[in-house]
Amino acid sequence: MKTITACHFEITPAGASKEMGLTQKAFSEIMGVTEQAVSGWVKNDKFPVYAVAWLKLQIEANTIITCEKQRGKDALKRHMDTIITERNYLDNVEAIADQVWENALERYEDDNDEKAEDADSVRDIISYYGLDHEAVDQDEWMIYTRFHAAICEHSDNVEAYEDCGPLSGDWDKVKQTVAFCAMLADVNEKLSEKDIEE
Repeated sequence: MKTITACHFEITPAGASKEMGLTQKAFSEIMGVTEQAVSGWVKNDKFPVYAVAWLKLQIEANTIITCEKQRGKDALKRHMDTIITERNYLDNVEAIADQVWENALERYEDDNDEKAEDADSVRDIISYYGLDHEAVDQDEWMIYTRFHAAICEHSDNVEAYEDCGPLSGDWDKVKQTVAFCAMLADVNEKLSEKDIEE
């Protein structure tokens, strides 16, 4: 078992390797990704945002990271077999936004006994009932952890987690939080473009 103390180092793959003695194999075991993926991070000297967020959390807590748990071959195969394109992601975001909008129109009519006449009233309903949060939380991409890295990769709002409050939890929880905040921001961008159809 390899034990690494995460305390003071620059958050780059090179920094992690030099200051922590963190090998690519050890890092891949901790993060639950392939060594090939980590090799790409090292080559480009850049972590994905969700990895940076997780590492910052460990540094702040002065956490001891251990590599005693390695993913099984089946889990790793599922990870490798899940290839998700940007188009897949954007289509899913669009579909969520469309469903949230339809639900909000129905909720507005139920609450007011009339149809909504302006888009801002519909967005107020979405905000009041948390329809956007509920839809993202219940979406397949959020339920299954294998999609979280792809969300972070394809979202234009991957930094949105900074507005969601302090991060906490283990690696999977941090990645889930970053992914949730990113997808929620993407969905809300689509909702902001919608208007009442005549």
